Order: sequence, then C-alpha cells, then structure tokens
Amino acid sequence: MKIKKINARYLKSLYKLGKEQFKSEFWFTKKFLKDSIKRKGIYLGAFENKKLIGAIFVDINDRPKAWLFFFDVMEKYRKHGIGHKLLKKIENVLPKDYYEIYTDLEKTDKLAIRFYNEHGFKKQ
Repeated sequence: MKIKKINARYLKSLYKLGKEQFKSEFWFTKKFLKDSIKRKGIYLGAFENKKLIGAIFVDINDRPKAWLFFFDVMEKYRKHGIGHKLLKKIENVLPKDYYEIYTDLEKTDKLAIRFYNEHGFKKQ
C-alpha cells in the first residue's frame, strides 16, 4: 500500500470510492469532489497496485485548525490500518502552525466515532 498526494486527475476514482460509502448521502456528488479538490488543503490517497482504496481531504483555511472533511477507505480494506496510516500521514505533512484537526460526523456513525476516539479526537 502506498500513500501519495492526489488531485483532480483522481476525481473518477474518488467518486467511485465515495459512492460505496456515501451512496445515500445527498451531499456526495461529483460537484462536491470537484469543488473540494480546488480548496486550499491536503489531499492524499491510499493505493494498492495503482488502485485508489482510500482517501483523506483536509482543509487548511482556518489556522490553527485543520478540518478533515472527507475520509474514506473501501470497505474490504477497512480494519487493515489504512485509515490510521492516512491520518498519520496528514499529521506528518500538516504545516506546523496547524496543530488541531477537527471533523464533523453523524452521532449514529459508531464505526467513525470509535476510530476517531482511538486516534485521540475529543467530542466538542
């Protein structure tokens, strides 16, 4: 598995990845992805044999807060440390003057809540 920066070239793969997880979410559209990748931020993808299997987007427009606003790993690759590696890579490449990472999530998303709790996020 390799983690690298991604950009608009990966929109088709990102959409395919996100549709698996966010299929019933009204906000997840091709336009959302296209607009998102233009924002000032950090965009990373996890690849297995050149196939996008995970991605993380972090907005860096609200210093000192970085906002994680898209994070997904293909279901069959979950619980293999890929999400952990993506998050750690973000922490390593985040500019030094950004020392807080925030995210929003649904109260019903128990898997995400557990993941973020295990990685030191606190409920605000």
